[in-house]
Amino acid sequence: MTRAGVPAESVVAVACTAQWSGTVAVDERCQPLRDAIIWMDSRGAPYVQRITRGAVNVQGYGGQARAMAAHDGRDPGRSGKDSIAHILWLKHEEPETYRRAHLFLEPKDW
Repeated sequence: MTRAGVPAESVVAVACTAQWSGTVAVDERCQPLRDAIIWMDSRGAPYVQRITRGAVNVQGYGGQARAMAAHDGRDPGRSGKDSIAHILWLKHEEPETYRRAHLFLEPKDW
């Protein structure tokens, strides 16, 4: 506060924020293996749509997606703009990055 030249009594709030629903592939030392895939990247849509279809579909979702929902309370998005779609895209389109990845983290966690 002193270096910034801002009197402490003039501060009325502090806010913290972070990006969510992006994907950072990291190695064992938590070093990124590539640039992060941001939340608006929908290249994984075809891959996530494959895993959410089934023999019997309800509102576009098959049995596997319903099992996922039972596990964590929500269906995976079909837009391709969330982490599971990003990871599936890496698995199919950048298999070397996928193989080298120790973890897939959200940007806020990295």
